[in-house]
Amino acid sequence: YDYGGYVIDLPSGNASSAHSIVEQLYADKWLDSATGGLVITFTTYNPNLNLFSYNRILLEFTPTGLVKPSIIFRPFAMPALFNEFQKSDGRSQLFITYLFMVNVFVWFFELLYRICTNCTNLDPESNIDIWGWIDLFNLTLLSIQLGERIIWELSFSEINQFAKYAGGDHYYDFEQLSWWFEVERILAYINTLTVFLKYMKLMRLSPRLSLLVKVVYAAGQYVVSWFFVAFSLLVGYIFMGYIL
Repeated sequence: YDYGGYVIDLPSGNASSAHSIVEQLYADKWLDSATGGLVITFTTYNPNLNLFSYNRILLEFTPTGLVKPSIIFRPFAMPALFNEFQKSDGRSQLFITYLFMVNVFVWFFELLYRICTNCTNLDPESNIDIWGWIDLFNLTLLSIQLGERIIWELSFSEINQFAKYAGGDHYYDFEQLSWWFEVERILAYINTLTVFLKYMKLMRLSPRLSLLVKVVYAAGQYVVSWFFVAFSLLVGYIFMGYIL
C-alpha cells in the first residue's frame, strides 16, 4: 500500500488509555465497508538477547467480505560500531568487531590487487584459480555487509540518535531499517555457502583428501547441472503448493 490513510498511535505503558481509544474507534465505525486494509505495527525489545523486532500485521478486506491476514516479524540487533549502545557487551566485543573489519578489508583489497596484477601478467601459472575467485566472492560479500553497517550508523537517525528517543512513549518505525537487516541476512546465507566451499580448498593439504577435490573438479559441470535441475523441480513444487 502507498502512504496514506488514517493513523492512530496507541500510547505505550498505558493499557487503559489504549483500550479506551480502541473502543472510541469502534464506536465511530473507524472500519467500514470502504476499508481496504488495516495495518498494525509495533516494535518489541528483548534485553536478555539485546534484540529488537519489527512486527507488522496486515489485514486486507476483500469486496466479498473475506479477510486476508499477513504477518511479518523481523528481529535484528542494533549495530553499535560508532555509537554507545551496547554498553553491556563490553569493549572487548567492540575491539573484536573492529579487528574483524580491518582484517576483512585488508584481505579484500590485497586479493583484489593480486587479481588486477595477474591480469596484466601473461604467465599462465600466475593466474588466480577457482579458489581465489571464491575467496574474492566471500570477501566481497563480507565487505558489503560491513559497509552496510557503517552506512546505517551514519545515515539512520534511529541509530545515531538512539539516546534521544530511547525510553520515550512515542512509536518509531523500524520498517526500513529491518528491511536492510533482511538483505544482510540473505547475504549471510549466501556467504555461508562460500565458506563451506572453502573447506574443499583446505582438503588439498591432505594427499588423500585432495583426491576428492580432483573428483569434484572432474565432475563439476555435471554436479552444477544436477543442482540446477533439482532447484528447478523444487521451485516448481513450491509454486504448486502455494497455488493449491
